[in-house]
Amino acid sequence: MSGHGISSNEIHQSARQALHDPRLQEAYRSSTLRLYTHRLAAVDEVPGFQQLRQRAHELKREVIENLDYYLLQFAENAKRQGGKIHWAATAEEACSIVESITASAGARELIKAKTMVSEEIELNRALEEKGIRPFETDLGEFIVQMTGDPATMFPNCSHAISTPHPPRSPRNLRPLPATRCARNSPAHRWD
Repeated sequence: MSGHGISSNEIHQSARQALHDPRLQEAYRSSTLRLYTHRLAAVDEVPGFQQLRQRAHELKREVIENLDYYLLQFAENAKRQGGKIHWAATAEEACSIVESITASAGARELIKAKTMVSEEIELNRALEEKGIRPFETDLGEFIVQMTGDPATMFPNCSHAISTPHPPRSPRNLRPLPATRCARNSPAHRWD
């Protein structure tokens, strides 16, 4: 996991411990039930949902089977619109490209969107090792970055129920105070 110095093994160990916490079990159960119920209601509101879902699966399969074609098509369209495309064969190469772009701009801080690719290549860690401070635009990921606690990614921060921890502690951030805290952080001084 990038940005907070926690390895996958530590996350799995924390998850195993969390599974035995009755408070977290209840928060997870209630948020899962709420998400499932809301999903069923949303599905009922979409006419032809199953056909749309099937079409989406077909399109996904088509793109995956012809990924080279679609990547080149995307690159050409992006270039036509003024974008610049960088190709990398490895995680290290991708991180190096981002580090180089940041260095050429003389930047010591970087605002970035959360993507699965940046997570998988551990971009935050690579940037921090070069003395570049990344800031997340995704609120949930930003709260994890602030607290150093990946457990805050439970749906709706529902596990962040008040505890005996002192105020402003990562363990008792509720969604509204967590959002307020994020908005008041140095990362949002560009607003």
